[in-house]
Amino acid sequence: MAELAVNQFELDGSLLFGDLTTLQVDNFEIGDADQRDGDTVNPGEGGIQFGRDFRDSRTLTWEIFTDTADAAASRAALAELRAAWDAPLVRLTSRAVVPLRMRQAGTSTVVVYGRPRRLTDAGMRLRPDGVTDHVATFVTSDRLYYSDTEYALHLNLITEGGSGITWPVTWPITWGAGAARQDVARNLGEAATWPVLRIDGPVSQPALAYVGTDAAVRLDTTLAAGEYVEIDTRPWARTCLRGDGASLDGKLRGSRMAELALPVGQTTIRFTGTDLTGQASATVRYRHAHTTP
Repeated sequence: MAELAVNQFELDGSLLFGDLTTLQVDNFEIGDADQRDGDTVNPGEGGIQFGRDFRDSRTLTWEIFTDTADAAASRAALAELRAAWDAPLVRLTSRAVVPLRMRQAGTSTVVVYGRPRRLTDAGMRLRPDGVTDHVATFVTSDRLYYSDTEYALHLNLITEGGSGITWPVTWPITWGAGAARQDVARNLGEAATWPVLRIDGPVSQPALAYVGTDAAVRLDTTLAAGEYVEIDTRPWARTCLRGDGASLDGKLRGSRMAELALPVGQTTIRFTGTDLTGQASATVRYRHAHTTP
């Protein structure tokens, strides 16, 4: 995607607002990330016991105005703003989010994922002169900002040799080609990021592991040629879906999706499985994760 201009925003690839547009931004505020704690009070005495703390979503707020000196142009811009902020398909779909791209001074474009929420008319008195004021909010799914560029690590299986045959054997024999491949994913942000893991068949018992850690997942199934599965670890998704939309959550073994974030720096990822054709592959897609926009 094209780089945004400084102080520009783009909602769901369609609505552009901010500098150099009809919908100008007078003020932009970034709310603190909501925090949940598991603290409990000490029974029968003072003090608390700290539990696990979690950082959740944040609310972004804009003061948006039109200043076109033309009532018709202002009305058209306002209609576009309302249509984009209403987002009926997203609101009525569980887990659905939209991307919001933004660029601040001194930085490159980043993207957050969430839903547009409140759109309030703050001043309509000068609408005949093409001037209107509105307050809009957007709630993010998590606290992070992601690189506008998506990166991908592609892994093909390479047959591992040297296993030989152990006698005596029980007939009939099913011959299989155990295989493995590994390479490095690099998260150049300031926080761990959430990958989307795709496995393409034909392959049996495919698995992905972060070398040197306990993070690993395996699909207890066989994918035919042309079939694929996507394991989406992002907080707003957390799904394991076959290409036809069927859930394979029940076939997933190993680490929880919440344990599969790519840490800052480089992570060696190993792909294994049984493939008689050498055509199976895995793709790891991710964005660098940042703590500021």
